[in-house]
Amino acid sequence: MVTTKNNYVLIDYENVQVQSLALLKEDHFHVIIFLGKTNTKLDKSLVIQIQQRGERARYVELQTSGKNALDFHIAYYMGQLSASDPTGFFHVISKDTGFDPLLQHLKDKKIFAVRSESIEAMPCFVQSKVIPKKQVSVAKKQTATKPETLDKQNHNKNFTEYLNVLIKRNPTNANPKTHAGLFNHMKSHLNKDMTEQAFQKLLKAFIQKGYITMNDKKVSYSLPKPT
Repeated sequence: MVTTKNNYVLIDYENVQVQSLALLKEDHFHVIIFLGKTNTKLDKSLVIQIQQRGERARYVELQTSGKNALDFHIAYYMGQLSASDPTGFFHVISKDTGFDPLLQHLKDKKIFAVRSESIEAMPCFVQSKVIPKKQVSVAKKQTATKPETLDKQNHNKNFTEYLNVLIKRNPTNANPKTHAGLFNHMKSHLNKDMTEQAFQKLLKAFIQKGYITMNDKKVSYSLPKPT
C-alpha cells in the first residue's frame, strides 16, 4: 500500500490573502495560516473551511509586529514540523522571496520544501493541470523523436545546468565532498527521481571533462571560473 506524504501548507496571510482551501481537502494536507498583527479580520467562508478540516487546519496569530516577524514564525513552525516529520513536504504560500534561502537549505538537508505564490501554483496542482490542445500537439511531435536523441538532449541539458550550479557554489567551497553527497545534491537540483544509472552517466561526463575527480569516493573539483 502506497502512503502519501504529509503536505504541510504554511500560508503567509499577511502577504497572500487566500480565499479558498478547496484544493487542500485531502487528508494528507495540513494547513497553518499565519496572521500578522494587522490581520484583524478573516473572511467568514475561510473560517468555516478551517473549522471543517478539524485538526488538519489552524491559524497562528502574531501578538506583536516587527520587521520579518511573521517570516520568523513560519520558519520556527517549519523547523518543528520537519523535525517531527522529516519525510513531509513543506509548502510556503507567499510572494516573499526572502523564504527562498531557507527553503534551499532544507532541500540541501534532503527535506522537500518549496515556495508558491498561491495554493493553485503549488507543484502538485500545476503538474496535474489539463494540457492545452496546442501543447498536446507539440507533445505528439516530440514522441516522434527517437528516444536516444531525447536522452542525449536531456543529458546535455542536465550537464550544463548542474555545471552552472557547481561553478556558482565553488568559490565558497560548498560543493559535495563525497560520492553519496554528490548523488543527492545532483538529484535535489535536477530531478529528485534521478536513477543511479543517469547519475553515473552524468558523473562520467564530468570526469571526462576534467571537472570532477574521484578518489576513493572522495570528490574534488577543477571547475571553470564564473563568467
